[in-house]
Amino acid sequence: MSRAEIRLFDLINYWGLPAVASISVLFLVFFSKDQSLRRSAIFSLFAFLITTLFVYYFKKRYFFSYGSVYQMRSDWLPFRGWNILVYLVFADFLFYFHHRFSHVVPLLWIGHFGHHASDQLHFALSIRENVLIHIFVLPMGLLGVSLALSPDGVFACIRFIFLYQGFLHFHVRRDIPFANYIFVTPYFHIFHHSKKFIDAGQNYGGLFSIWDRVFGTHHEGPELLESFGLEGLKNPNSLWTLNVTPLADLLRLCWKQKSIIPLFVFENLTYRPRGASLLLYVFTLALFIDLLRRAMFFG
Repeated sequence: MSRAEIRLFDLINYWGLPAVASISVLFLVFFSKDQSLRRSAIFSLFAFLITTLFVYYFKKRYFFSYGSVYQMRSDWLPFRGWNILVYLVFADFLFYFHHRFSHVVPLLWIGHFGHHASDQLHFALSIRENVLIHIFVLPMGLLGVSLALSPDGVFACIRFIFLYQGFLHFHVRRDIPFANYIFVTPYFHIFHHSKKFIDAGQNYGGLFSIWDRVFGTHHEGPELLESFGLEGLKNPNSLWTLNVTPLADLLRLCWKQKSIIPLFVFENLTYRPRGASLLLYVFTLALFIDLLRRAMFFG
């Protein structure tokens, strides 16, 4: 991996994304007349910057992959030119996979619920995530090892997709003609946040809309969507209620039931994967198994 690629990874992950997010949120704060929206935006930015620092420290100090994993193979696909599109497509596939599971696995949902708790759509909502959601993204970047995709390159593309989410959280009433056949658009994404469809599991895509179409989670229509958020759940307004309270509640439930099952399965879950979705899980599992095989061989 060249020095230029390392600088590009750091620029995207730990400088570019926070800088663009900060500028965008400050723009929203200065020009919005909605006091509650401004407070929400400032808190979202503060929580995001703290999360970015934590993930950077965690990755550099504890996460084995991004330093030692490069010995696993010598034929990494360079992160430049048209190769970046390959990285983007694979990272977007992982984003879809991760996002979908964040709605059906309690341990992942508690990292994502704060993003859905707001009853308003705005740019700052795209960066309101629990620390856990970003920690769980780190090992996802390793799945590209089997395909000779650099973990840092995959992770950088995932972070770029997080930035693209800001564009998706504007409340629009019309779609962009033809664009939604290739890309996830704001109108495409607001179905995902609508109270009308929150239980249906629709439109998980991050950058490309193809994954929802292939795996049966696509929805679009002429509906005028005005109601967002989660029933009976307040928008978290502190780092404690965003990061600590949901995890503590989940651990208490595990203690009460004397089981770790509540970490991974909702009590009333009726979800059953079928057809193309099974291929999604099998392919991802195969990448994971190959990663373990390589790690054991080089361990």
